[in-house]
Amino acid sequence: MRFRTATVTSLFLIFGFALLGPLLVFWTAGYRWNPRNQRFEATGVVVIDTIPSSARIRIGETESALVTPARLTGVFPRDYTLTLSRDGYSSWQQTLTVNGGKTTFVDNVHLFPKQEPTLFFEKPVSKLALSHDSSLLAAAVPTDGFTEIWMIEATNGTANLEARLASSTIETLDWSPSGTTLLVTERLATGIRATLMQAGKKISLQTPAGALTKIAWSQDDPTKLLGISRTTALGTIPEKNRLWIFPANGAPPTPLENTEKETLGTLPLLSGGLLYGTQQQSTTTRLYAASPATGIQTDIAMLSGGPYELLPSPEGFFTAHNSARAVIRIGEAQSVKPPATIPAFSALWSPTAPWAALAWDDVELHVIEANERVATLARVAEGVRSADWMTDASHALLLTAGDIRAIERSERFGKHISTILATFETTTALATSPTDTFVAGVRDGKAGIYRVALE
Repeated sequence: MRFRTATVTSLFLIFGFALLGPLLVFWTAGYRWNPRNQRFEATGVVVIDTIPSSARIRIGETESALVTPARLTGVFPRDYTLTLSRDGYSSWQQTLTVNGGKTTFVDNVHLFPKQEPTLFFEKPVSKLALSHDSSLLAAAVPTDGFTEIWMIEATNGTANLEARLASSTIETLDWSPSGTTLLVTERLATGIRATLMQAGKKISLQTPAGALTKIAWSQDDPTKLLGISRTTALGTIPEKNRLWIFPANGAPPTPLENTEKETLGTLPLLSGGLLYGTQQQSTTTRLYAASPATGIQTDIAMLSGGPYELLPSPEGFFTAHNSARAVIRIGEAQSVKPPATIPAFSALWSPTAPWAALAWDDVELHVIEANERVATLARVAEGVRSADWMTDASHALLLTAGDIRAIERSERFGKHISTILATFETTTALATSPTDTFVAGVRDGKAGIYRVALE
């Protein structure tokens, strides 16, 4: 009897293992019974993370009990509408494709606060620039034929009038790479006038013989600027120009040797000890790198048309702007591939790698990846005013005449655009810190700088 009972028990265990073993293996491998298809299917895993965390998760019609960061298992393969939401923040919603036996990552999803902007500085502002350490905003305020230059502390809004300039046309506000000195250029009938603002002190740069036509910070030395002067009368053929180094302390400029050329008309860049410049040659423009000490030049690229002006770029890349044709050319230095060409008024490289550049005209915003793939991020009817990168380069910020939009750089699940702030009557400028974006514009009839939180 005992032998018979043991035999039955053994047979039962063997039968149970034969039946449940494959099911256990299937279960461990992620297979589940799908009532929709009436069959076993390999399920997928979805890993989700948001900034900030603790966002609720809705995948398809199912509200998950988990909040971000989360790992969802046993998800049947198909397309879902994924919604991530958090109180006080705008929801994020995209179509998500889950594949059986694979893990899908939905990470670094940025949720933007629902908010009203703070009127940070109540004066009409034509230009705006944020220091590299995000501590100071410089603002140009046109008033009665003059322009006031204000410095505003980004943390608390404390504002100080730094200078009043006898010009209503401010061309640039540009902080030094060290973030301590502001370059202000005014457009005059004969050229430009350059002024430096540093710790409450105003420094007028000494202009060499002739008219100053271009000036910008040296990318090599934050205490120096590179400028170009026209040494003959405007329209003289041939027109002669010369490059100069301007010390930021206001000392007299010194000429760069081996750089005086009759064809020099746009400002080269000084970077890595080399001078990167352009030279017009009939129907083409030559891009070159030259040693200021020896004058020896190396060709970088040949571009059709011109003239082109070089814009700051990461090492190994070049960005050339043809203002006459509103075209940007971006490429790798000394690459055999032709550069990317798109209609644009300006371009701005991402602050961190992997490198990419934003380029925009009055209706379209593009992103150009380091592999020169061009994608259109947005096309608007309101008119593009400016664009900027968020400091982690995850999103592009687009300023139109009436709103601010954040566009995800990644298109893993299709392009996602968040309207951060709408209902501006008009806007003029944008500046972005790690936690806030500042926009100069008019809202509810009040002109000034508005602060909008990004997190």
